[in-house]
Amino acid sequence: MNDRLRHFDRCSERVMFLIRDRSELRVRLVDVPWRDKIVITPKEPQQMSRLFGAFGIAIAVLTASTVAQTSDPRLTIADVEKVTGLKGLQQLVPGAVPGAGAGLNFAGPDKHMVLMVNFGPAALYQHAKEQKTYAGVPMPLFHADVPGIGDEAFDSPPGSMQYVLYVRKGANAASFTSYYISASKATLTMEQLKAIAKIAAGRM
Repeated sequence: MNDRLRHFDRCSERVMFLIRDRSELRVRLVDVPWRDKIVITPKEPQQMSRLFGAFGIAIAVLTASTVAQTSDPRLTIADVEKVTGLKGLQQLVPGAVPGAGAGLNFAGPDKHMVLMVNFGPAALYQHAKEQKTYAGVPMPLFHADVPGIGDEAFDSPPGSMQYVLYVRKGANAASFTSYYISASKATLTMEQLKAIAKIAAGRM
């Protein structure tokens, strides 16, 4: 299967998930209870050579007519560049490149994804923290509580390396997803994700 982007029906809130299982990609249609948040998590992260979306991979794709994404005051390119030291970052619309989901998509000058941020209601946070399976597949998200960010936060996924951070502040929540590169490396470190999340949480 190639990596061509696909459309999904937002009205019925059904999306196409691409889940890497060892050497093959399996396509599943599943209901998404919160249409603006796409959860991505590897079934077997130690066997994956690359993820193209956060918890990797599921890619939610929207039809995109342009490449640039409208900025969001809760988190800007300047914020991310300051924390990470990266230069030339850009925001891409959902579906512009593999891994660009339904949130804020920060990519490098080469348009390879670096960070995806999704904002939503507090119910998102609780649902993610309690999740054990997804579409009948074992897929827990919670690894450990992370103090000092918003009202509460936790990192994800379980295992030897975490590259996603969930945050709740009041009635709002957000997820901050870097991209899996290898068993010991993601596009951003957890410390960088925490610093970015603190900035966004202060504006939520």
